[in-house]
Amino acid sequence: MSISPNLTALAVIADALAGRRRGLPERWRRVIQESVGPQAREAVRPLGAPGYSVVPDSVVPQTPIEGFSVSSQAELLRAVPEEQLTADLEQAFGEQGVPEHWRWAADRPKRWLA
Repeated sequence: MSISPNLTALAVIADALAGRRRGLPERWRRVIQESVGPQAREAVRPLGAPGYSVVPDSVVPQTPIEGFSVSSQAELLRAVPEEQLTADLEQAFGEQGVPEHWRWAADRPKRWLA
């Protein structure tokens, strides 16, 4: 957490909510799972899709700088224009198209970003 809290938070979320195990202690996993609702679970599901490590640029946490907290990162994510997420998804996956596990975000970008 001390080197890159925003990237660590993304890894913790991927482990606890998206099923991409990263060695998170079971107690932590359970606490995180109990603290989010169904919409949040659905939003992070693409982060754990087997065989994929691609995440659209607008979702990747910014390089941490002094005072740039995880909560401020979440606010930036909420402020991403829906067109940017759609364009990032199209750019990230190129000619193969947006895969099924990212379709929910591509079809409802504003809701997904919230």
